[in-house]
Amino acid sequence: MSTRRSNGEGTYWKVEKEDRYRAQYYDRNGKRRTLSAKTAKEIQKKLREALSKRDNHTLENQPSLSGTVTETLYGFLESKKDKLAVRTLERYTLDVERYLIPEIGHIKLVSLTSEVIEVAYSKIKKYAATNSSCHWCYRNDRRDGHKTIITR
Repeated sequence: MSTRRSNGEGTYWKVEKEDRYRAQYYDRNGKRRTLSAKTAKEIQKKLREALSKRDNHTLENQPSLSGTVTETLYGFLESKKDKLAVRTLERYTLDVERYLIPEIGHIKLVSLTSEVIEVAYSKIKKYAATNSSCHWCYRNDRRDGHKTIITR
């Protein structure tokens, strides 16, 4: 007969479809964290280590938040390489390298806030408005004869 774990000790179980074990626990901020391993012994060890780090205040930042915006943007472009048309990927790369990386590329993800994004967006918008490659285009293909204004 299995015993019930105390509150805060975390839990683990086997995911049959994936033939892996998963564990969950709550960090110091009350956020649920998930671990994964191939064997029960591995997941027990990982869970014990994570809980001891949590209790000793040595839990490191999550790997997904440890890099900079530049690393994340290039990772995004790499992940989309096989899913997008060549020209679309070129345009995304151009926009990332021309606008985003100079403004917010050096910032760590953990310190990226909405205020930082809003300031960067206003600078990019101001730059794009004065750039010669951004212009107004008129299209005359509507059936009623009215012109449609399109921005690039």
